[in-house]
Amino acid sequence: MTRSTPGLERVQFKRDGITWIGEAEHQGVVWSRNGAHDLSPPEIVNRVWQRTTMVLDPQKKEGSPQLAGTETIAGEPCNHDHFTNANSGEANDVWVSTRDGRIVKWTAGKSVLELH
Repeated sequence: MTRSTPGLERVQFKRDGITWIGEAEHQGVVWSRNGAHDLSPPEIVNRVWQRTTMVLDPQKKEGSPQLAGTETIAGEPCNHDHFTNANSGEANDVWVSTRDGRIVKWTAGKSVLELH
C-alpha cells in the first residue's frame, strides 16, 4: 500500500497469479486486474483494501502518530504512540518495540491486539 497523501491510496497485491491494483478516486476505489480495468472484482479485493488502508495505516486526524511516552509491554521496551482515526474517530494507541520496530500492542477503541 502506498499513500502519497490522505485520500490517494493505492493497493497492489497478487492472488492466484493475478495482479490486482486498487486506487482511490473521487467515485471510490477503482480496481484493475493485470493492468485492465475491472468493473466487478471479487469481494476479496475490497477486504484487502479495507485491511491495508484503514486498519494497518488509517488516516490520522493529527497527521501522524504522536509519541505519548515509553513503556514496557510484556518485557519489551516500547514507544507508545497515540492518534485518532480520521475515518472512525476512534482513539488508537500503538506500542512499537524500540528493539526491532514491530508492533507489540495496538488498541483501537475497545479492541485490543497484542502480538507476542
